[in-house]
Amino acid sequence: MTSVNKYEISLAWEVPEFDGGSKLTGYTVEMRAALDKKYRCLRTLDATATSYTAVGLTEGKEYYFRIRAKNDAGVGEPVELKEPVKARVPCG
Repeated sequence: MTSVNKYEISLAWEVPEFDGGSKLTGYTVEMRAALDKKYRCLRTLDATATSYTAVGLTEGKEYYFRIRAKNDAGVGEPVELKEPVKARVPCG
């Protein structure tokens, strides 16, 4: 996570160190509200992407985000935020 405000969150990640023997083809960004059980796909990005800004958040609501790398072998295990992020006005 790089920044958050009451309407959006900017996420950034690093390219996986291990590709499982197949070239990386893209990423899937997923989100769920903290009280929900199911993730929903926000966006599918190409392999050059290492950031994404999720918009349309509700102020005061908490969200989890995760990123999945994809290649010809399939979709990898997600990298997920350990704690939810609250959409809020930044401090300071």
